[in-house]
Amino acid sequence: MAKIYDEKTATSTSAKIASGLHKYRKVILYTLIAVAVILAALAIASVLKQRKTDAGTIVAEELQESYAKWLQASDDEKASLEKEVVAKADAIKAKYRGTFPHQRALLVLGNLAFEKSQWDDAQKDFAELAKEYPKSYLAPVALMNQATALEEAGNNKEAVEIYQKVFDTYKETSPDAPRALFSIARLYETTGQKEAALDAYREVADSFPDSDWTKLSRDRIIYLETH
Repeated sequence: MAKIYDEKTATSTSAKIASGLHKYRKVILYTLIAVAVILAALAIASVLKQRKTDAGTIVAEELQESYAKWLQASDDEKASLEKEVVAKADAIKAKYRGTFPHQRALLVLGNLAFEKSQWDDAQKDFAELAKEYPKSYLAPVALMNQATALEEAGNNKEAVEIYQKVFDTYKETSPDAPRALFSIARLYETTGQKEAALDAYREVADSFPDSDWTKLSRDRIIYLETH
């Protein structure tokens, strides 16, 4: 049977709701004000973050331009330009930590040190970038550069460890993974560890059958197995 509308009951219910709203009007008002303040704060924070991001992008581009000028400069010009590059990079590191401009600053400082054959400084900057931003596309790039700097410094054992880290961590995502594994094999070969080198070369071929590094690995496998 359909429920019959009761005007008295409806009126009573409406009165109770109205009474409740009146009783808690201050609580409701304060809640609405708090929500409005939070939303406003979030909007302001979003705008400020975007402005910081935009500003960071600009200074990162200016840093890259200064570094490019340093690369092309004459020996007489390099000293003053180097100071400019380092000052800009340090300013970014201080103000934009946790952002892409900070990554760029670390990469530029590492590249600068590498170009000057300052292997220890270079590998430290690259290591910091990879450690602070392991999910960045620059992380495997930084690790490869770090390993190369370690090689240049004669620290082949540490270089192998870093190349292995690139392979283990970024095998599925980085185009540098096959080169990292090939580099491990190459270092084993140059230090007389023939069997270890063969194992690494074979792993390159097995893991990356379509890579250009696989052809080089197969050539080395043939050479080592016949000599």
